[in-house]
Amino acid sequence: TSFRTTADMIDSIRKIGNLTGEPKKAEALASNMISKLTSIKKRWISAEKKKILIVWGRNPIVVAGTNSYMNEHMDTIGATNAMASSKIPYPKIGLEELISMDPDVIIDLSMGSEKNDESGKIWSGVHALRAVREKKVYSMNTGDVRRGPRLADGLEKLAKMIHSE
Repeated sequence: TSFRTTADMIDSIRKIGNLTGEPKKAEALASNMISKLTSIKKRWISAEKKKILIVWGRNPIVVAGTNSYMNEHMDTIGATNAMASSKIPYPKIGLEELISMDPDVIIDLSMGSEKNDESGKIWSGVHALRAVREKKVYSMNTGDVRRGPRLADGLEKLAKMIHSE
């Protein structure tokens, strides 16, 4: 099943539980996720909002736009999306656009062969970016923030990263 929001994902967990004859396990998992997400949001909702850029790919640069599922969780982690102007879920951007948005923090989730390069080396030459100058470019495993049962744990890790905890 395909889902666009966290509510869709949680609903899918419940449906799978029903289909597999494990509705109680599925409900426990769904309730646990909702509880964790609520707890994370309570912790970070009043934090100073960091303007973050979620990078899914580096060649070309592909980022999370406002219609991406990660955008749904910006408030949860005390952040705003640096790519808020895009209605495209995963827009490709150029270096000029990246420099003009000047995010506080860059979260690099690059996949595949790009992952073999260390994020620091890729971004280190772009001193026009505040995130680079302030050493706020972080690499994170895409599996940590994929839509699934571990999403809340990944978001908590992400929040701690962007707020330097």
